[in-house]
Amino acid sequence: MTTHRLSASQHIARPVEEVFSFFAEPRNLARLTPSSMDFAFLSDDFVMREGLTIEYRLRPLFGVPAKWRTLIAEYDAPHRFADVQLAGPYRRWEHRHTFTPVPGGTLVEDDVEYELPFGPLGALGHRWLVRGELERIFRYRARAIESIFADAAHIASPHTVAVAGGTGFVGGAIARELFKRGHRVIVLSQRGETARGSLPDAIGIRSADVTVGSGLAAALAGVDTLVISLAFR
Repeated sequence: MTTHRLSASQHIARPVEEVFSFFAEPRNLARLTPSSMDFAFLSDDFVMREGLTIEYRLRPLFGVPAKWRTLIAEYDAPHRFADVQLAGPYRRWEHRHTFTPVPGGTLVEDDVEYELPFGPLGALGHRWLVRGELERIFRYRARAIESIFADAAHIASPHTVAVAGGTGFVGGAIARELFKRGHRVIVLSQRGETARGSLPDAIGIRSADVTVGSGLAAALAGVDTLVISLAFR
């Protein structure tokens, strides 16, 4: 059975303790996964430690749902941890996460070793589909990490700006740009905090349904400017 390897690295301009803390929070995995994969947890134990098992559902290929059970096989804060697939779509999956303090921040390194089932058919699927999909997911992950850890500029008179639809593709880009420019940004969403995704943690999220006005008055308290990025039917 052929063993494949996928490696990635990324510099984050934050202390290693802060960076490790983010990655060692299992619930943040959903924020680093493309929404098209319909990620959802099936277990509710999120206390990170060696021996922890995490179960979730996602749609890795063609929209077909798959269940995945992961074991945290190694945990050494704030330096490294490793997760191993106990049950899921791969024959073998081992993912090592390493965090190294470097000048100006932290170097995050991912090293994945994996094998596919189905012998020659699996090898063909890897060449034409699986490898490309994994690389796409890691590119998405890198962009999400860059967004989550983005720094805001310091300006003399920041506005408090609410962005309706700020968890969508266009609205999210608007919210992130306003944040980077130094404004205080609040995103309005029906789903509240669960819709945060790759938005920086410093961006506030308030629950409101702009389409019918539910909760809108409270959500706009203290807001100077409202930006609407919604598609109405």
